[in-house]
Amino acid sequence: PTKIKSAPNPDGITRVFIKNLNAKEVDQPQLLALFPGITHIEWIMDRKTQQWYGSVFVEMASKEDASRAVGLNKYKAYGRNLHVAFSPPDPKSIWPPPNSKI
Repeated sequence: PTKIKSAPNPDGITRVFIKNLNAKEVDQPQLLALFPGITHIEWIMDRKTQQWYGSVFVEMASKEDASRAVGLNKYKAYGRNLHVAFSPPDPKSIWPPPNSKI
């Protein structure tokens, strides 16, 4: 994507939540191409089917990469309007999760 403005990130957050990805068309290479700078991906799975349904938490390499990612909020990719937001990790959880490194 060109001409995407970075979102303000005064707290220096590097964790981002992305939803409404097209689960039938987006896989790891497409996600990495759309959001450069991803270092870890946590694919959110449906509890019943254990299938990925189009949402992820990602860790970005820098706060600037995270700001550029959030700048893609409402960007249309693979036929869907993306929802992208900063997501500070829960202090009670392990972040980044094991086995999520790219």
